[in-house]
Amino acid sequence: MCIMYRPPESSKYLSNDFNAHLHEMLGKASEKSQETILLGDLNVNFLKQDNKDLKSILNIFGYKQMIQKPTRIAEASETLIDVILTNKPSNVVKTEVIPTSIGDHDMIGCARKINHLRFKPRQIICRDYKSYLPEAMNNDLEAVDWTYFHCCRHVNEAWSIMKSILSNIFDRHAPKICKNTLVKQRCQETYQ
Repeated sequence: MCIMYRPPESSKYLSNDFNAHLHEMLGKASEKSQETILLGDLNVNFLKQDNKDLKSILNIFGYKQMIQKPTRIAEASETLIDVILTNKPSNVVKTEVIPTSIGDHDMIGCARKINHLRFKPRQIICRDYKSYLPEAMNNDLEAVDWTYFHCCRHVNEAWSIMKSILSNIFDRHAPKICKNTLVKQRCQETYQ
């Protein structure tokens, strides 16, 4: 997020290289491929087709002006010079121009989505430990005759029998259940 101010054309503080500096700054921001929001007073009327150089720079980097109403209303003119620009307009839910008597500019604001990813339900299988009693499970494990595994000739056979016995004990004390969960769409491939 960046808050910026561009002095008006008549100001002695307006840099002759403002557009070049803006182009360089937006270039660095776009290298990271992240959402960027620019807020501020650019002293460029976005209701008119003037200052095409600056607007062209914003267009090159894919920034969209989100405010559509005048932000500075004088007796003889209405201008939109206070802006909210973003390269991800789908993340901005609402914009507002709020009248104020503090100065000659109205306030601007926006509401951004907290999370724009869609969620899809996914079923997972897990164990239910609501009625799990560790002592009872320990008693069942101690009751198993483990000497049988020493007599098996093949590791796979011993493992299969041991796995079956352990699964039965776990199923008795912490049965498997199916749950619906919400998983971010972008991450879903990881879990499947």
